[in-house]
Amino acid sequence: MSTGAKKVRDYELLHEVAQAVANADSFEAALSETIELVCRSTEWVYGEVWTVAPNGTELVPSDSWYGSGEALETFRRVTEKTSFPRKVGLPGRVWDTGEVEWLHDVSAGPPSYFVRSAPAKAAGLRTAVGVPIIDMNEVIAVLAFFMGEPKPTDERWVSLVSTIGILGGLYARKEHVVELEAEREDLEERIEASPIGVLVYDASGQIVDVNPQGADILGSDVDDLLSERHDEQTFEFFDIDGERIPTEDLPVARVFESGSPVRGVQLGVSTPKGERWVLLNAAPVSDDSGTVQEVVVVVEDMTSRYSWEQEIARQNERLSQFANAVSHDLRTPLSTAGAALALAREDPSKENFDRVESALLRMETIIDDVLQLAREGRKVIATDSVSLASVAGQAWESISPPDATLEVVGDMTIQADQERLQRLLENMFRNSIEHGGPTVTVRTGRMDGGFFVEDDGPGIPTNEREQVFEMGYTTGDSGTGFGLAIVREIVNAHDWEIRGTDSTIGGIRFEVRVR
Repeated sequence: MSTGAKKVRDYELLHEVAQAVANADSFEAALSETIELVCRSTEWVYGEVWTVAPNGTELVPSDSWYGSGEALETFRRVTEKTSFPRKVGLPGRVWDTGEVEWLHDVSAGPPSYFVRSAPAKAAGLRTAVGVPIIDMNEVIAVLAFFMGEPKPTDERWVSLVSTIGILGGLYARKEHVVELEAEREDLEERIEASPIGVLVYDASGQIVDVNPQGADILGSDVDDLLSERHDEQTFEFFDIDGERIPTEDLPVARVFESGSPVRGVQLGVSTPKGERWVLLNAAPVSDDSGTVQEVVVVVEDMTSRYSWEQEIARQNERLSQFANAVSHDLRTPLSTAGAALALAREDPSKENFDRVESALLRMETIIDDVLQLAREGRKVIATDSVSLASVAGQAWESISPPDATLEVVGDMTIQADQERLQRLLENMFRNSIEHGGPTVTVRTGRMDGGFFVEDDGPGIPTNEREQVFEMGYTTGDSGTGFGLAIVREIVNAHDWEIRGTDSTIGGIRFEVRVR
């Protein structure tokens, strides 16, 4: 699994744990739900909860979760008869230090280090991790998870379970009514530092609290958001098809209406800083009568993931286009080569073999152009400040047309990938020479908002000026039809725009607008 996919899975697990903690009826129920969610969603096969005994001198088992198996059941029965004072065993040490502890193999150390090593080994358990649940700087419970193979310390997992431990601690604070004000300050500090956005709406629909991450995701600031109502369309929300979502269908309105949580809603939002794709979870906070008083919304910016998915879809579409173009454009030279080869078997003359060679060279050219087209479709990540005149000169020199003329009529500095900009100009120059003849005059220079390339050739009919950028489109006998398609790919990779229009010197003019 890729790093990006693991992060997405981790965030989704945190969302689920946060919702479970928010909706649990008790602290013990919140921890039980947590170990089940972790084990069901990850490679950990056994989870257990340890809480402080009423006498305050030892940890006792509170709950456990595992899939199935007699060996795990036996381990559970042993655990139910076990308790740990401070500093003894994995739970006791975590209780004492208040820190996550990772054991890569519980059967590798002495029994004093992991008291239940024999039954753990018999149950096929190897790696263990202990997670403290902390409230007001005091460890009030310990979670322990086990997996069936030895595994060295995984810092990503340590960070994840630490956050899960924090979420578990948040529920305990809800039960301490007498310390509500101090706990509110502590909770706000954690929300401020949260990597995901949190917003709170009151019963009137007013945003009464928001952390900086939530404000940033929505392209605003905290003060502006605190003056918003959920039914005021400062933000326009839309679905995957770009259709606007009515106010009554938005998560906050749905929770106020139904009194039930709304989970895993993905939608787009137009913000002052552009469009974002977000993942929303919304949960009610109700009074004793069951009336929803507030709605807590957890929002995560999924724009990068959505863009990645869109890019994959675009690449798949391009692959389909490549396959169609290649299969179409190779058919003619393949037929020519086959026919010429058949004639050569009967008449091994130079003329027949020349026809075979010509067809093979044609196929090689098509394949080279398709490979270049595929490479140029990658998004430009890093750019440099480059001179249009300088790059145009290098492009002209690389194709070395003996009789054609290049005129540069104004320089400009462009933020671009220099190599790809040069290939763009080379393809445009070749296009002018192929269609305008060997003595064509080509001009390039600066214009408002970008640059242009034009020639004094025969031009392109108005109704064909969009088609020329399609793969395989050509009006000549020698061209492959990929030159201007490559140009368009380079333009798109820079997030620029291109269009064809009439040349000031009689032929075709291509205008590229840069951002």
